[in-house]
Amino acid sequence: MDNVTSRVISFIRFPMIAAVVAIHCNFIIVNSELESRYLFSILFSITLKLIWVSVPIFFFISGLLFFKEGTFNISLYKSKLRKRFYTIFIPYIIWNIIYFCIVCLQQFFKPDLLLLLHKRIIDFNWTDYLWIFWDIRQISNLPDDQPACLVGVFWFIQCLFVTSLLSPVIYKIIKFTRHFFLLIFITLCFIDFKIDIQGIKAKIGRAVQQECRDRY
Repeated sequence: MDNVTSRVISFIRFPMIAAVVAIHCNFIIVNSELESRYLFSILFSITLKLIWVSVPIFFFISGLLFFKEGTFNISLYKSKLRKRFYTIFIPYIIWNIIYFCIVCLQQFFKPDLLLLLHKRIIDFNWTDYLWIFWDIRQISNLPDDQPACLVGVFWFIQCLFVTSLLSPVIYKIIKFTRHFFLLIFITLCFIDFKIDIQGIKAKIGRAVQQECRDRY
């Protein structure tokens, strides 16, 4: 990777981190007089849309770093996955285990307090212990539960690792479609395109805008 690209990534990294934090702050307008001002409403709406771009940008940077050599082969693929196994997968597993231990401790002192999992640990079957690392909705069978692992904010890491596994497919698509793939992606930005498969989540165009309106 050239120095200019490296500097650009370093420069935008902190603003993007701040934007991700801002997303989870759930900003609301409590001043009705301020909300009624047309210019403020426009600026507020634009700001919300801009901060939501931060998550896709992190995925973009990850893909850029994954293919920074400008080529792709089996040995390089194995090398990339080996690094991400230690930097992404292992921390992902460890933090979910730590969180699960906290839940076990909480249920030990207050067995009737069934937070998050909506199920007592003593009633777990062997598959439930696996689902805490992938989709806890399969434990509670409640569709309104978070569609993620036990540490809900790790949906990003989950998707990142799955995308890394699928990188050979992505590489082939981009290699053979070239600019056509870019045109398809731009087209999807203008329609209500959404993929909500566990481990693969994509919300483009109006789908992102609608989520912004629903949350704020």
